Amino acid sequence: YDVFFFFSSRRRHTRCSGVSWARRCVQETGINRLLAQVKATEGKVDNLGKFSIFGQIFRQASKHSYSEMCPYGTDERIFRIDFLNEASIDAGGPYREAFANMCKDLQSKTLPLLIPTPNQRNNTGLFREKWTINPKATLDIHQKMYEFFGVLMGVAIRTKHYLTLNLPSIFWKMICNKLPDLSDLDAIDRFTVQCLDDILNIEKKNVDADTFCDVIDQKFVTFLSDGTEIELIPNGAQIQVTFEKRKQFVDLVIRKRLEESQKQISWIKNGLFEIIPEAVFGIISQESLEVMICGSPQIDVDFLKKNTEYCGCDENAPTIKMFWKMLKSFDDLERSLYLKFAWGRTRLPLQDSDFTQKHRIILISSDDKQLPQSHTCFFQIDIPKYSTFDIMCQKFRLAINNCEGIDTDGTRGIEAVSYTHLTLPTIYSVQISVVAVSLKKKNTNKNICYCYI
Repeated sequence: YDVFFFFSSRRRHTRCSGVSWARRCVQETGINRLLAQVKATEGKVDNLGKFSIFGQIFRQASKHSYSEMCPYGTDERIFRIDFLNEASIDAGGPYREAFANMCKDLQSKTLPLLIPTPNQRNNTGLFREKWTINPKATLDIHQKMYEFFGVLMGVAIRTKHYLTLNLPSIFWKMICNKLPDLSDLDAIDRFTVQCLDDILNIEKKNVDADTFCDVIDQKFVTFLSDGTEIELIPNGAQIQVTFEKRKQFVDLVIRKRLEESQKQISWIKNGLFEIIPEAVFGIISQESLEVMICGSPQIDVDFLKKNTEYCGCDENAPTIKMFWKMLKSFDDLERSLYLKFAWGRTRLPLQDSDFTQKHRIILISSDDKQLPQSHTCFFQIDIPKYSTFDIMCQKFRLAINNCEGIDTDGTRGIEAVSYTHLTLPTIYSVQISVVAVSLKKKNTNKNICYCYI
């Protein structure tokens, strides 16, 4: 880790008149999240990077040299975000929220860059939550999007602003220039590995050269992670696998599958090396790299409690004790959603010194009808003095599961309602009060429930 920062701190990056692009230009950037959400709800795939949140930020960032985006410290941001129609003021919260939104886009059907692993689609094997590179994403615009993905990975390393990504071991090995093996294929496509093992060891089932073709009807083709069928040898779709050639077939399948995303990985590296020196990746393990970019998916409540400060109360207050009991009762997903609600991030820093802000808790008036209020720019949560543990859990779960936008007074939400046909756009951050209102969609008779702050 120390060696890594020795290399990265010595690299020089371009500056324009002593001011980074992040500070000069992106203050004018607007991200239309309502548009992105509407398109996603309609099932649209952002193949050209135009309407998704990732795509909107990518389009504006790619107008500049990525080397100008290199941050110099953990507290530096590479751009400033203006969420259109959400009255957001980027003092840090919208910036962190944008990163979380981009990770969500990447691991969804909204973008073509990543796809669910075969294990996830087939509900077999381990690591079913993982997403892998889409071997079909080969357009020029896909190359540019992968490069921007690499830039975000480099920024995550430098700023410790972790990306919430579930990527398999084969991805991290290839980034670190390590050779993947059969175990990595098994981690994304258990079904294929089992089939290959059955073919290779078919004699254990009393099948020999005379009966092989009666049992196995297989040509020299295989399917990539996206389901595309490809030939393993010239005219392979017409050539039958025989008992004698079964090992050749198995070796070809393994090689092809382990190399299926080489092109896309090289594009990601191009962007990553704009932010982090290439030499670094020859001296770190894939496990270390994953932690440096993604952090730990486990949310340690005691670690968060250790890095919490209180305003107008202390940790012995009944409501505070109830709060920590509630967090410990949450699973990792709910804890992650809480962090997103309170801070705009979904993972904790790895050590005390990595906290750029302490978690702050303020108790407000006793009101069982009121939702908790968050200030994501300052990692602050305002908690009503709920009368019971069950009421607190109910209100927090309502807040963390339904808050998807940012607003300060609701005026922009009303302004934007003519766009949206979503069931419940809800928002949070810099909250004063949360009120549900029923509005009429322009030119329709439909009511829309809108939570504003």
